[in-house]
Amino acid sequence: MFFGKKQAIMDFFEKNKQKNIFDFDEYHRINDWCSEHAEEFREIKNYVAIEVSQGAKLSTALVDKALADREIIMPFSAQELLKYTRIPLV
Repeated sequence: MFFGKKQAIMDFFEKNKQKNIFDFDEYHRINDWCSEHAEEFREIKNYVAIEVSQGAKLSTALVDKALADREIIMPFSAQELLKYTRIPLV
């Protein structure tokens, strides 16, 4: 019985450790896209900066709203953009 609890705790920490791994391939892919599409990235950044200055909280929903408003399509999610971009949106 004790072994099962210990294993469950170890599994819990291993899963959390795997979630926090920084993926350098994803980092380079996203930042390459941002540098190739500098104008689109600048539009997203400006939109997000204006909304945050007006009191909105930086979130993936805000980035998704910026993408929909500007009709920009990215090959990755807004969550990945917030996580891996080397230039902060705010």
